[in-house]
Amino acid sequence: MDKSNNSVLIDTAKRFLAEQAKKKGQLKLVAKGAKLTQAWVYKFHEGVIQNPSCKNVEQLLRYAGYDVKVMKRENNNRDDN
Repeated sequence: MDKSNNSVLIDTAKRFLAEQAKKKGQLKLVAKGAKLTQAWVYKFHEGVIQNPSCKNVEQLLRYAGYDVKVMKRENNNRDDN
């Protein structure tokens, strides 16, 4: 995923994981609910993964209740300005 083109999505996903990490065992539940591996969720949360796959970030955001299409549109509008 190109960070410059999808920074809103990546930043939102990181904020979501940071909030979830405050609760014991929650990242494991997020991984299961979003149908992602625990390893990927933990590595992304810890910043090990610098260029996450678009698919994984979108899965995570959908699990968190975000409308990915709206976020992409907002991100594109922000990049156009």
